[in-house]
Amino acid sequence: IGANIGDSAIYFAVKGAKKVIALEPFPKNFELAKKNIELNNLTDKIELIQAGCSSKSGTMTIDDKSTGPRSILSELSEGLTIPLLSLDDITKKYNIISGILKIDCEGCEQDVILNSSESTIQKFSQMFIEYHYGYRELEKKINHLGYSLNISRPTCNPLVTPKMQIGDIISKKNLSK
Repeated sequence: IGANIGDSAIYFAVKGAKKVIALEPFPKNFELAKKNIELNNLTDKIELIQAGCSSKSGTMTIDDKSTGPRSILSELSEGLTIPLLSLDDITKKYNIISGILKIDCEGCEQDVILNSSESTIQKFSQMFIEYHYGYRELEKKINHLGYSLNISRPTCNPLVTPKMQIGDIISKKNLSK
């Protein structure tokens, strides 16, 4: 979730993933990801979808000129209308039973993780989450579901937004759960 230019999707495919589902809502990033996936001959392993992820499936109008790794989904009155997919719907549609979740969506991680069902979250053996507005609620839910967590200290980048505290959560499902 948050494929950007496809580098993580390509990494997972090269490292042996049978199938990678990659979501990228922003057109310029999406086109670069598509080109990178094609150049690496991975179109059979990576399904790239121009969509965002949210707590509920639907649509959103975004800035179609936004580009780069710091593009943030925010509803606009004019722009490009894209689909939004929930993590629950993605796991159902692609019949994900056991997977790895990488989410770097510049702030949507709280909405996506906190509003996904426990059974959906537990379909992932490992999760790599870049958080942007603190981690306490994410930590509480993921820990409750039986994952061990390694959380980096948040750093602030006032150039992006004064409220944004960026860090990483790396979690692995405990086998006893």
